[in-house]
Amino acid sequence: MIKPRPTDAEREARIIASSGPPAPHSTASFPSPGRDGTTVRQAGLITVRMSDVEPEVLMWLWPGRVPLGKLTLIAGDPGLGKSFITMDMAARITRGEPWPDGAENVAGEVVVVNVEDGLADTIRPRLDAAGADPSRVHAITGVQRTAMDGEATFSIVEDLPRLEALLLANPGVRAIFLDPISALLGDVDSHKNADIRAMLAPLAALAERHHAAVIGVTHLNKNAGGNAVYRTTGSLAFPAAARAAWLVAPDPEDKDARILAPIKFNLGERPSAMSFSIIGKPGRVAWSRDTFDITADELLAKLTEKAEDASDGIDAVEWLRERLALGSVRCATINSEARQVGIGTRRLTNARNALGLKPWRKGGLGGDGQWWYSLPGQSGQSPQSSLSPTGPEGEGDSGDSEVDDIDGLPV
Repeated sequence: MIKPRPTDAEREARIIASSGPPAPHSTASFPSPGRDGTTVRQAGLITVRMSDVEPEVLMWLWPGRVPLGKLTLIAGDPGLGKSFITMDMAARITRGEPWPDGAENVAGEVVVVNVEDGLADTIRPRLDAAGADPSRVHAITGVQRTAMDGEATFSIVEDLPRLEALLLANPGVRAIFLDPISALLGDVDSHKNADIRAMLAPLAALAERHHAAVIGVTHLNKNAGGNAVYRTTGSLAFPAAARAAWLVAPDPEDKDARILAPIKFNLGERPSAMSFSIIGKPGRVAWSRDTFDITADELLAKLTEKAEDASDGIDAVEWLRERLALGSVRCATINSEARQVGIGTRRLTNARNALGLKPWRKGGLGGDGQWWYSLPGQSGQSPQSSLSPTGPEGEGDSGDSEVDDIDGLPV
């Protein structure tokens, strides 16, 4: 008698019954043939059952602000004190001194990779000014990869095994400072997300293995406005990989002070911002005990608004009227030139409305056309292509990245 074919559910049940108890770690694999045709290893997915993972308590370098075993970024424009902060942190670690907000600290050693400042005339004096124990600071000045090679700059891509050897020889290291991290990428393009993620993953794994915090210093790009997480130089993969990221920026209310504000924080409640200043020579960080409930986004918005208010001495309406007096001008050109003389988006929009300007289009659709400004009644404007303030949202995309679109209109 012909037996009926088992159903898919019956076949699956037999496989499960014959497979025995589940292994804590398993590999869904297939043979990988060698050059001689023999199987040399197994390739496939590596999995682990979460029931076999022992929960661990998150450990902190600076409690609630800088985690151990993770990447943290400190971003800001040049000259605002990012490197001073790293030297202050390093000094506190070498002495076990409490953190600026009063949180407890544990004494240890640090590794410093700084390719912008001199060891003798900048880094050592700043460490001394901060009260560091220099015998607990390991400064990496370069790498000699073979006996025949000359000295090269430390590279995250090539030299992590050498860094790991240093950590194994000095298990007391609690923090690694990379300043700036963008100068330590080797040949990796800092703007390629996939390449940066592939580079940062081994660095994060090294930090986790040795329970050391990695603090990377980076600059801001020139894209004013918008979310602070997009302001870090290079690929978005940098702030994405970091578990904590901080912005150093001027204090809008105090010209001598700076603020350290959170850009992102993936490990719990968002921490407060802190204020500091640089005092004395060669300079050291003086922290204020005051904290602020402000994010990096809010801080940058305040600074942008302050910059626009500071340019109020320029009459935006008269500037725009004089600029258009001789004839029509492309919207992109007006936008760019307004920024150069300190007229921000808000004031330019108000000036446009005061003059009754209606952007009009010359040329075809898409990238073939451009938006222009003309004074009312000025020759050259095409009334048929003029866009009214109540025109359709998004109509008339010129394809020019310099043209901002606000309420469906070029600024």
